[in-house]
Amino acid sequence: MDAVTRSGEPTPERMQRVDFAWQQEIQCLKDHYKTEIRMLQDTHDKEKRALKQENHKLRSDVRIQKIINIKLRRNNATMMEAGAALQTELQQVKLSMKKLQENKDVDKIEIMHRREKRILMERARELKNFVRSLKMTNNNLKKDREERVENQNKLQQELTKLRAINNNVQKKFETVLVTEERLRTELARMKTANKNLNKYSEFCEEEEQNLTTRIQELQKEMESLESKTKACEEEKQILTARIQELQKDMEAMKNNASAQSLQLVGSNSERQQDHQCVTAIADDGKVSINNFQFVRRLGEGAFGTVVLAKGKIHGGPEQLYAIKSIQKQSINSSNICDLMAEKETLMLTSGHPFITTLYCCFQDKDHVFFAMEYMSGGDLKNQLDNVGVFSEEKAKFYAAEISLAVQYLHLHGILHRDLKLENVLVDSDGHCKIADFGLCKLGLFRHCRAWTQCGTPFCMAPEIVKNFPYGQGVDWWAVGVIIFEMMTGNPPFYYNDQEDDLDDERTRDGLNKKILHDEVQFPEHMSLAAKSILTQLLMKDPKQRLGSNGLFDEIREHPFFKGIDWKALQEKRVKPPEKENFAKNPERDNETFSKVLKVNSSPRNNQNLFEGFSFINYKIREQER
Repeated sequence: MDAVTRSGEPTPERMQRVDFAWQQEIQCLKDHYKTEIRMLQDTHDKEKRALKQENHKLRSDVRIQKIINIKLRRNNATMMEAGAALQTELQQVKLSMKKLQENKDVDKIEIMHRREKRILMERARELKNFVRSLKMTNNNLKKDREERVENQNKLQQELTKLRAINNNVQKKFETVLVTEERLRTELARMKTANKNLNKYSEFCEEEEQNLTTRIQELQKEMESLESKTKACEEEKQILTARIQELQKDMEAMKNNASAQSLQLVGSNSERQQDHQCVTAIADDGKVSINNFQFVRRLGEGAFGTVVLAKGKIHGGPEQLYAIKSIQKQSINSSNICDLMAEKETLMLTSGHPFITTLYCCFQDKDHVFFAMEYMSGGDLKNQLDNVGVFSEEKAKFYAAEISLAVQYLHLHGILHRDLKLENVLVDSDGHCKIADFGLCKLGLFRHCRAWTQCGTPFCMAPEIVKNFPYGQGVDWWAVGVIIFEMMTGNPPFYYNDQEDDLDDERTRDGLNKKILHDEVQFPEHMSLAAKSILTQLLMKDPKQRLGSNGLFDEIREHPFFKGIDWKALQEKRVKPPEKENFAKNPERDNETFSKVLKVNSSPRNNQNLFEGFSFINYKIREQER
């Protein structure tokens, strides 16, 4: 509790005090148990030495007693031999006395016999005393042996007690070690907690600074919005006046048309009425195809054409535009929502540095048009085909700009669903922008899910291939595919080199199996940071995929993007690593709008579907001013 202040935040001084107190307590416990163990070991060693000395003395006494017993046995044997020899001598003396008695030398013999008998009795008495002393010594030896055995038993009991004490001491020492380890882990945990708290406090300070800067930016945006609202009100007044004038012109045109229709008959009158109806719908008084001058064709698809044109929009400067035209014949009540979603997406994202800008939308009787900014560098696919492989610095630069654009789309609930190199365009300064929002999905925020199976086959995420519900992770999978293709020249999963074969069901199934089951094979020249981010972006499980949780900081802080100043990159203050020179004045074609745009030969389209499609982006005009 000392490591926490009253406000609930730790201070380094109190944390140092806690660390010092823990270390002193641990050191005291160590010293106490070490002294106890040392004293027990000393007493144990002394008793052990005493027992060894007593045991050595007992063994030496036993050896001496054995030697004495052996000597006594030998002396006893010699005495027995001497006694037997005396008995034989007595018998001989008796025999000799008998012989003397027989020979009448009895007196002399008796005297000799008495002397010898006296000598023998003294010797027998000495032998008895010696035997008695031997028995006494033998009894004493037996008593000493019993006492030594008792002493040995006592010593063994004391040894067992000492061993038990030693075991208890070892157990206590082990418990001390366990407590020491526990205290060390607790101390390490407290240190990590302190570090985390310091990091959290630093993070809070950074967040506070970011919030203050964000508040300042919002205040600036509010001021700019106020100025824009004033400009919009002025524009509104101008437009209302223009609408009133147009209404007057329309009434005059209707009166003229009614007067002319009385004079015309047959098919000419019907044709004139159809033309007036279409003109009333298509000519909204803002922008038409007559505002532009055809330069050349940029591309052509199944439903429309993209052309390069020069012109002015609503009093703006003359510049180049990429005009995307779509036939109304290809649009019906089921897919009109996709067209409007693309328009709404371009309106929401206008002004972002890495998303193509929409200047206006307009229509005529056969087509709807998107007037987009012209990207002179073409798409990244063409650039990659020209060089084969991008360097890691160039790939990292484009990947960072694409990531910022994808983050902006996800924050506004927009899912692109068709990210690929062909849909990433490059401007004259070398910066890239995301284009083609024909398959986008609106209103899809972090926890929302979509079901439609769409996109380019080799860029599809596994959850789209399985026809499972998916979220924002599918765009981050596509970002991983783009990074891999920029650094290797090929996508991570492809069946063969020809994309036209993807129309074949067998080829498509083979590609889907590779996406679902194969692992990404990295080339040897690729750096560890690039392998790491690609592994995390191309995870089969969308829950483990980088960026799927909506936290863009995980992508910014990845080692692959080390050294990138994200704020400067957002403001386009970072120069491309390998800038190419693009033609500012493209060559003109000999074709015209009437030749390039496909004319609808079918019956009259349902013009009510396209009501409210026309749009002018005044926000971009205000920024340009």
